[in-house]
Amino acid sequence: MCWAIWKPSKKELGIEGEITNKKAGEALQKAKQKIERQTVEMFHDTSIMARNIMGSQLILTVFAACNCGLLTREFYGMLVMFFILSVYWYHRNCIYVKYVLSEFGKPVKPQEPKK
Repeated sequence: MCWAIWKPSKKELGIEGEITNKKAGEALQKAKQKIERQTVEMFHDTSIMARNIMGSQLILTVFAACNCGLLTREFYGMLVMFFILSVYWYHRNCIYVKYVLSEFGKPVKPQEPKK
């Protein structure tokens, strides 16, 4: 099911009142528990990989700032790369959340009894 077609209601996610970050996080945890993780595992892995690459770039940027100085082209290039990787990680994380919620919204198919 496409995210544009289905948007979970507050009732389906178990949220009462105003939506806060804490309530949204709890709703995402409930959705993760109720879906088959194998269907979104690839999106989870790419989000984790993007985060790890971004973290490595942050360490390299700090190292370059300490050794090369703050006014060098290398530092600014690494800083730009860090911001690009940060946006990429955010994007991959949003895609993962989108697929978790879309899997949560799919109707459950009843299993046929074995013959």
